[in-house]
Amino acid sequence: MRIVNRGVVGFAVVVLIASSCAYCAGWVTGHGRFEKIAGKPAMGYKELYEWDLYLSPSDNSWVGPSRRLGAPPGEPARGDGYYRIDNVPAGIYSIYVTQPDFFASPKLVPNVEVVNGQGTTVNVELDVDYSTYYFPGTWSEWQWDWYQTFKATGTSVRGIQWIMAGTGGSQARVAILESNGMPDVRTWPEVGAKTKNGLGSNSDQWVRWFSGEIPLVPEQIYAVYIHIDGGFAVYKRDRDGDSYAYGRAYHGHSTDPMPYDLNITVFVDKNGQMATHTMDASKDWELHGDLAAQRWGQSFVATGGGLAAVDVFITSGNDTDDMDITWKIMAMGGRISQIGPTKTTKRAYFTPHNHLMGVSYNAGEVPLTPGQTYVIELTDTEDFTPYMHTNPRNEYEDGQAFRNGTATEYDLAMTIMQHKAELPTQFITHFYVVRKVRLARTLFEYECRVILENTSSYNIRNVLLEMTEAPENMNIIQPTVIFGRVEIGPGESAISTGTCTFQVDRADLINPAEILWEFEYVVDSDGHTMSRTLSTPLAPTFAVSEAEFTGDHSINFADLTRLSVNWLWSGGDGEIQEDVVQDGRVNFIDFAGFAQEWHEK
Repeated sequence: MRIVNRGVVGFAVVVLIASSCAYCAGWVTGHGRFEKIAGKPAMGYKELYEWDLYLSPSDNSWVGPSRRLGAPPGEPARGDGYYRIDNVPAGIYSIYVTQPDFFASPKLVPNVEVVNGQGTTVNVELDVDYSTYYFPGTWSEWQWDWYQTFKATGTSVRGIQWIMAGTGGSQARVAILESNGMPDVRTWPEVGAKTKNGLGSNSDQWVRWFSGEIPLVPEQIYAVYIHIDGGFAVYKRDRDGDSYAYGRAYHGHSTDPMPYDLNITVFVDKNGQMATHTMDASKDWELHGDLAAQRWGQSFVATGGGLAAVDVFITSGNDTDDMDITWKIMAMGGRISQIGPTKTTKRAYFTPHNHLMGVSYNAGEVPLTPGQTYVIELTDTEDFTPYMHTNPRNEYEDGQAFRNGTATEYDLAMTIMQHKAELPTQFITHFYVVRKVRLARTLFEYECRVILENTSSYNIRNVLLEMTEAPENMNIIQPTVIFGRVEIGPGESAISTGTCTFQVDRADLINPAEILWEFEYVVDSDGHTMSRTLSTPLAPTFAVSEAEFTGDHSINFADLTRLSVNWLWSGGDGEIQEDVVQDGRVNFIDFAGFAQEWHEK
């Protein structure tokens, strides 16, 4: 007789149900696109048909799938930027959309959460500062020079796209101009320029820059300038209430704005992402059939704080959906070590036997140290051959390709994106009083320049400071000071070109920690703009006795001579008299205290 233990059977059923629920899958869907008119989402989107999308898990527990946008597996092509990925295990992912052969720039969407049994909609929208993407349609007059102004919201230009209705030349010169405040855009200075060869009508034309080559200051006005010998006409959209709000089109023979906007798009860095290695206007690459291998790498020098995404063109005899690439990031130094997780992703179709491989990372998954060299390693169980750059404008000065660990003379046809480094606040501000007026018995008005000490390890420029908070016994009159375009290196100090003004009731002591500055500056290593909040470590007054060195009870040229002799001295805090603020250095801060009391007794 067979005896059944009902309790055990019941337990087994419960475990089975719980187990199956634990592996319920979700799905991710959406569109790849960008706004047809920047800042006007209601006017629709340019869909990224035939771009490639990669869904990357946070580790190697699952192979990340790819999708050709607008071409769902097993369905007729839709001609738009639609995608859907089913059977996605619950977890945190990143999504990368790219197509280096096309006219725009890539985009990473970090921290995409997939929940068991639920769908997640992620529309991947490329970052643009200006766009009026309408084609086909009417076109502009025939001119040699065209301008389109726009307001910056990003921190660096990645690329410019335009569509010509016709052209009289074979080469375009494309530049970014920065407003100088004059109404005639033709007088604006250039920030940077490139050329585009092999022009064609009725098609997307484009140039690209590495992040930082064309820095932008948010809220500043710029212009795209395109020149072609022999002239050209650009597709356009007539202006109305739905047009781009922060710029106008101009041509080279008039200072009057046109009644339309040009079909131009400006792709930029935003949201802490940088395209540090990318293809130029030319799409020159080649294969070397004798270089097939199972392991390839590309070295680069980090400028950001983390790796964001990578893509590379390869060819292989394996033209099935089963082909994938395993990615590792290696740090070069005293010893080679892996940084971050190993990931494996599926190939995306490009042409028969040619694939675009891609992978992405959330911030913090692959931390980078600016200035450190890293290698992106690609491996497969079968031989494959990456495409190599052949145009010098596409080659990378900071790295090279490796085949089975051996350096080659090539660079891979690779895009590298990085997360911007979160730079710490490493600056000190001090007041340098240039005017002091007594308004009442204890009430004084100060006009001050500001001395900024750069105690960081990087160069900064375009510094702007705004005093936003002060103690109760201070009244801010003029809060903003600028430093011009001077570059301030590590360990250096600079005095502002402008002044701030405030009133102080000296019946109470000032608490310098309550003086807060909003601090904006450009980092020269990658050209992006940073913002920080600083406090003032020292009160804006100095005692006469601290700046009087000679014992004659007057602050005069004799004291100035003593200060100059000991200029840039360093040692113990207050070890010499000329170290007025007793910080172990003789520099601008001590000079400020000295200058404040000049000729006082």
